[in-house]
Amino acid sequence: METNERMAHAGAVPNTALAVVTELFRDWVSPLADKAREVIYWYFAEVTKLGVSVGVSEAEKQAVRARERA
Repeated sequence: METNERMAHAGAVPNTALAVVTELFRDWVSPLADKAREVIYWYFAEVTKLGVSVGVSEAEKQAVRARERA
């Protein structure tokens, strides 16, 4: 049994770093919001380069492509 499976069986809820960041960053109109978006879009772009689509929706992929063209 993998570590994540053992943790889930013990009651932990598996999550991603991106999910934690977006959950903790609740004030999307603050001056720091643009910095947070930069990190998030960087993540989406890097995951897409790896050919991994887990946790990245088609809309998020399109947003990355639009930012790259801008």
